[in-house]
Amino acid sequence: GAIIHRLTGDRPEPRLRARIPILRWEPERPDVPCCDVSVNNSLAVANSQLVASYVAADPRVRPLVVTLKAWARARGINDRSQGTLSSFAITLMALSLLQRQHLLPSLQELAHVRGELAKDVFDC
Repeated sequence: GAIIHRLTGDRPEPRLRARIPILRWEPERPDVPCCDVSVNNSLAVANSQLVASYVAADPRVRPLVVTLKAWARARGINDRSQGTLSSFAITLMALSLLQRQHLLPSLQELAHVRGELAKDVFDC
């Protein structure tokens, strides 16, 4: 936290009671996005890669997810620590909606078609 404060003037907030301890950084500048930092969390890396793949696959994904998360935050229903939806849950629901409407392909189905599923990837 001290390094971020020295570089930016912002004070990150450690959230040590989270399921996986994180450092929450909410910059004071409105043009800089918030950031959660965790260490040794390979599932979070895989989740981020999944979302990045969908964002790269269709330019409608990012604006939809950003809008839904802002909508949920404004209504106080985007805070997992308070028993409401996490940002990732909202993202997955948006992706599911787009897939059910046949607007977005399933990356798993595309990987099966291409024979690209790696042995260490869960095929759910």
